Amino acid sequence: MFLGEKPVAHGMTKRAGLTKASFRHAALLPGIIAMCCYASASEGVSTTDSLLAKQPLKDYRRIVAFSPAMTEIVYRLGAQERLVGVALFSDYPPEAKEKPTVGGILNIDSEKIISLRPDLIISPPGAIANEKLPTFGADILYLPDKTLADIETAFLRIGQIVGKESEGKALAGALKSAVESARKRNEERPKVKALVVIGYEPMWVAGGYGVVEEMLEAAGGENVAGGEKKDFYAIDFEKVLSQRPEVIVDLTLDAPATDERRNSVKAFWKRFSSIPAAATGRIKFIDSDLLTIPGPRLVEGLAELEKALGRQQGKKAGGDGAR
Repeated sequence: MFLGEKPVAHGMTKRAGLTKASFRHAALLPGIIAMCCYASASEGVSTTDSLLAKQPLKDYRRIVAFSPAMTEIVYRLGAQERLVGVALFSDYPPEAKEKPTVGGILNIDSEKIISLRPDLIISPPGAIANEKLPTFGADILYLPDKTLADIETAFLRIGQIVGKESEGKALAGALKSAVESARKRNEERPKVKALVVIGYEPMWVAGGYGVVEEMLEAAGGENVAGGEKKDFYAIDFEKVLSQRPEVIVDLTLDAPATDERRNSVKAFWKRFSSIPAAATGRIKFIDSDLLTIPGPRLVEGLAELEKALGRQQGKKAGGDGAR
């Protein structure tokens, strides 16, 4: 199906620091296992600021950002000159691709990190990160990225670290305001039963915990896969059939998505006319980065999500957009 390719979440490969090839051009199972390992490694781990927790702020000038979201935050704050290294798939803004890469959380490039001589490493918490990153001799700032509150905190904390405190407060305020405004717009409206798909064969969806779930709720959606309190998980397709989503939000296509790829996804769903979203053609495509990369563009992602659910004509975001 899908013209010989298995669409898998581009944003999730970025978030986990995995290679696209492990999903798209090799057997799918190793990629799924790797994603599971990343998810489990993030559980039960301290989410403090580690070495920075009890120290006064330093003037860090050689920072490594160990996730694309953190790279993006530093750029949005206007402190990119302090970045000496970034995680794999740190391609937004485009100029971030010019920075040296240090691998991902599952494939850390130790030699590169050592050569860059960082004085600070910023990373999501996780068993692998907690074990490996302290060996490089830099201070470490662990920042969770699972919830909207986590992301607001990351904006504030990174802003403090890079001397852009007011800019960090502005980013946190913008996200908080966007979410609160969306909730207010949609609180009295009937919920739209929705399914957010990030991969196929097996089908991976957004569950009932985390950033996507929070934004879906704010946008006026009811997550039909929300019974599992996970951020993402593999769902039994029979459950999808029984839950009868009214809208399917597809996050599997790279931006810019081609009509050929969109049509292949639509053709897949068209076979299941018992699903209201399939019967009515309400298959909506959103650039996965806007919802799965926990950074400043979540504000755009929320607007696109509202538009996908038929709530409002959100501001047109970059990439494929909701269609």
